[in-house]
Amino acid sequence: MKAGIVVMLAIFLFFFVITTASADASVPAFGNIDSGEDINVNDVVLAMRYVLDLETLDADQRERADVNNNGVINVQDVSLIMQRVLELIDEFPVEKVATDTFFEVEPGHDSISGVNWPADKEVTVSFADVEIVVNTDAEGSFEIHRWQYEELEFEIDQTVMVSDGVTTKVHIVRNLQVTGVDAEADLVFGAAPAGSSVEVRIFDMEQDYEDFPIRTVVADGTGQWTADFSEEVANNLPGSAFNIVEDVVGEARITDLTGDATHRYWTYGEAAFSVYPDELITGFNWAPKEKVTITVGGSNYEAETDSHGYFSAGVKANAGDTVVVTDGIATKKHVVTALEVTEVDRDNGIITGTAEAGTTVFIELLQPMVGQPGPPTLIDEAEVKADLDGNWTVNFAMEIEESIDLVVMQEDDDGDRTVVLK
Repeated sequence: MKAGIVVMLAIFLFFFVITTASADASVPAFGNIDSGEDINVNDVVLAMRYVLDLETLDADQRERADVNNNGVINVQDVSLIMQRVLELIDEFPVEKVATDTFFEVEPGHDSISGVNWPADKEVTVSFADVEIVVNTDAEGSFEIHRWQYEELEFEIDQTVMVSDGVTTKVHIVRNLQVTGVDAEADLVFGAAPAGSSVEVRIFDMEQDYEDFPIRTVVADGTGQWTADFSEEVANNLPGSAFNIVEDVVGEARITDLTGDATHRYWTYGEAAFSVYPDELITGFNWAPKEKVTITVGGSNYEAETDSHGYFSAGVKANAGDTVVVTDGIATKKHVVTALEVTEVDRDNGIITGTAEAGTTVFIELLQPMVGQPGPPTLIDEAEVKADLDGNWTVNFAMEIEESIDLVVMQEDDDGDRTVVLK
């Protein structure tokens, strides 16, 4: 095949020399691998050298080289770029895909979600040797996580495809990181490929999503970026100032040429963890990209935090167990409570359960985000004490739809929790 490509290049160069090709007034993105003023012979050579394993391309360059939108750069892309330079075609196949569907990958949490796909249909998520078929909801959205699919593990620079059999979208996972938060100065720091445009958003839950404070910044030559929320920015709407305090949540994202994105959630606050009895233990605000040791009943387990300091471990603990989590810097301890949910009447909004007599139980009704990133929306919340027999009941006096998550929890004085999810 390599010999054939070399012959193709020789023929192309012959026709290129005898053909007068004028540069387009507007510079196309696809095919313009070297980010020059137009698509030219250098782009053809770069694509060909990449196919021949003689050249490496970064994620942005590979996106621009995949002009037929099939997730692979091969001789077909080389041929199409040649034809564009010779003015035999004026549009690449990828530029003919007119759709508002998109998806986004969160490599830190190993999750992927999509919006504006056909409603109640199957879509296929594929990357590396993995292929997962999921169903969209009535709004045409989907969201899956690694705790649902063990094979859902994304890597930087990996090509991810989502297809419903008619529309196919392709995205290369970008090396985007949120590396720190300076709450005193209201700054968020991170890293991304040099020159990348990064959108940094704070989830101000008192406002609608489209009104969340946002900054658009560009990674400098060393790949570093800083988003400043200390003052209002008039030319970057919604550019309101925001005072970063404990437990603030946000995201950073890099969006590609067709609207798909790599995004990263970030939080600011004290390290804490939650125990889901007989299921798993999760933690947040721990040292990023570090091992944490979880001790339950004298047995030690290890987990690794993501770039945001979040971890999830399939470690089972039950009522009465003492759980200790440490990353070598912070150490937290929690005694799992005897919290149970015994009955849920969604039609009438009544939730019943048991806990140690006299202890406080917190209940939250959370609506997961549909069609946009971010934490779930708090629908309602309640606080109740278990009676002398250890029974508790809360009545929300409303129908609780199946799409709403019921989060029942007890929190110790140090912010760690026992959680039951329904």
